[in-house]
Amino acid sequence: MEKNKGSRRFDSDFSVDKNVSAIELSESKYGGGCSSHDFQESLRDSLKTPLIPTQERRESNEDFTNHQDCECLYNQKYNENPLSSKLPSKPFIGTYEEADEYLKDNPEIRTGYRIGYSDFCIIMRSLFICHNETVNIWTHLLGFLGFFCIIFYIAIGLEATTLPSSLLQLFKDDLLSNINEPDQRSHTVSKVPLGIHIICAMICFFLSSTFHLFNCHSENAQNVLSRFDYGGIAVMIAGSSTPIYIYLFWCPQVSIFGYTYTFSMVAGCSIAFGVSLIPKFDAPEYRFCRAILFMVVGLSSAIPAIHIIGFRDRRYIPAPPMSLLILGGAIYILGALIYSSRFPERFNKDKKRRCNFDYIGNSHNIWHCFVLAGAGVHFAASVIMFKTCLSHQCPA
Repeated sequence: MEKNKGSRRFDSDFSVDKNVSAIELSESKYGGGCSSHDFQESLRDSLKTPLIPTQERRESNEDFTNHQDCECLYNQKYNENPLSSKLPSKPFIGTYEEADEYLKDNPEIRTGYRIGYSDFCIIMRSLFICHNETVNIWTHLLGFLGFFCIIFYIAIGLEATTLPSSLLQLFKDDLLSNINEPDQRSHTVSKVPLGIHIICAMICFFLSSTFHLFNCHSENAQNVLSRFDYGGIAVMIAGSSTPIYIYLFWCPQVSIFGYTYTFSMVAGCSIAFGVSLIPKFDAPEYRFCRAILFMVVGLSSAIPAIHIIGFRDRRYIPAPPMSLLILGGAIYILGALIYSSRFPERFNKDKKRRCNFDYIGNSHNIWHCFVLAGAGVHFAASVIMFKTCLSHQCPA
């Protein structure tokens, strides 16, 4: 009785699997048609192989299904598609098509994009590799370091106090009676305006190099840093104008004009700085508008030239280095025009080698070099104005 029960239980567990295995074996072995004797032989052979119970097979299938569901959820969570090709996980230098949308400022720059650079240390190491931001970073980073070194020259090497050359006659007894009291006074000029010029230039170059170094970190970092990059231009314009205005109207009789012009320029540059912080202002379609804005702000710094040419009293206002001031302004304007026109990369028709201006020589590189040159020319004009102010004697 027990034997029959066990046999029935065994038959109920394995009957389906035995029949299926036997039929599959007979069909594969005899081409789908076989005699009763052949079928019995096939069934006997199939019973010799171990069979998985139906319940265990069902549980195994459920486990496999659950594993697939978990893998699908994992892929959805981490945005991974195992069936599609993925970009390399390591940072690499890629093309315009591979770059993120927020890095595509200039479609004429086809290669050299830093992709996957989201770690601070890796981005810092990109200072020393070749990509399409290398020139932009180093031109203004060197400008920052150069103006930093100038601080020591201004603080130590540049004298702020001078004596009139006629005081040398004090050593001659026969001319003592001819020395006037104003000529015996020392003349001191403040270095603070020069310091303002240096600090503003350093801020501009620091913000620019920081933006071009870290703009590959993320879209949020690119948006924020680009606004401060444009704002740094306004800071540079305000700082470079300050010493010219102050030293030009150094005499007490006309100093009110110097402070008025300085305050007006700082106010205008502050407005430009505020406009540059507007989120949409750094969009590629506003490239030309940005250039026009800063050209207008820069040209407004030349308004005091009307005062100098038309109403200058040589007793109170020394002659400014107009050639250097005009040259510096021309350099800035020419650089802005080149930047907005995307010259020369827009005329590159070589479809097989579109990287001719990707790494060096493109409009942004030229703009950075022109800004560096213009800053140097204007600072030289500021130093000349400082020395002119030292030698100029204001009337009593």
